[in-house]
Amino acid sequence: MEPDRAEQLSVEDELAIERVIALYTHVVDGRLWDRLSEVFTADAVFDASSHGATPAVGVAKIRGRWERTPPQRHHFSVDTVARADGPGGAIVHTKSLSLLFDGSVSAGVYRDRFVRTDAGWRIAVREALTGDAAPTMEP
Repeated sequence: MEPDRAEQLSVEDELAIERVIALYTHVVDGRLWDRLSEVFTADAVFDASSHGATPAVGVAKIRGRWERTPPQRHHFSVDTVARADGPGGAIVHTKSLSLLFDGSVSAGVYRDRFVRTDAGWRIAVREALTGDAAPTMEP
């Protein structure tokens, strides 16, 4: 069944969300921690529990964790699918590939809850799921 047009994201919203997803990879790979507020809400949750980590709540905690994490060589977010989730919200699934310094590749899915803020779309909740734990999302 086709969703009601009022419940769909506009093309502009989808592009803005995809820009945040692209910016995320540049911020993480470049270790540009001062730009995390362009990606996450101040009280965002980053949940990597499928990788064995406890969730980090708030940009300061996310930054603190990542400052202690070895960098990835290259990080790619591809095949994004987004759908509206109430007014000013979206559920977004993005496939993730990371090329690590040892030459290995890590794959998974980001499952995000985006919210529209005064500054634009931001990630409120990001679940980093391993390939085995990663669900698929209907387009």
